[in-house]
Amino acid sequence: MNNPAILKMGGAMLGLKEDIDNALTEIKTLKKEVDDELQKTIMKTSGLLDINKKIEELQLAIRMVLDSLSDNNIKAAEKILRKMHKIIYETRLLLAKGIQKSMLKATQDLAEAENGLILMVGFDDLTAKFNYVEEKINNI
Repeated sequence: MNNPAILKMGGAMLGLKEDIDNALTEIKTLKKEVDDELQKTIMKTSGLLDINKKIEELQLAIRMVLDSLSDNNIKAAEKILRKMHKIIYETRLLLAKGIQKSMLKATQDLAEAENGLILMVGFDDLTAKFNYVEEKINNI
């Protein structure tokens, strides 16, 4: 009943399971880091979408001013122009916030590059683990 080949194979299978579990943990860690980077990109894009919306509002307001002027409705044109000043101010605030974020991010770029290098090392380790698992499978 104590067949040495079966015992060797069972031990190899247990070691293999542990190696695969370690690789799975590594994959989960890498996925989380990539998800974090993706979230940062989404946040940046949302700011640009807000600025784009303000620019579209300005385009519409300019058309309304032209229509009001062609109808000789100076009061409406003045009211729209005041609204345009507010939109421009809000857009400048959005831009200032974006610039501030960019300046803060510039100080974090080296840290992010370091994270990228750590990710690369993680993938190198993962490759080594898969190579080890493959070698164990080939020796079974």
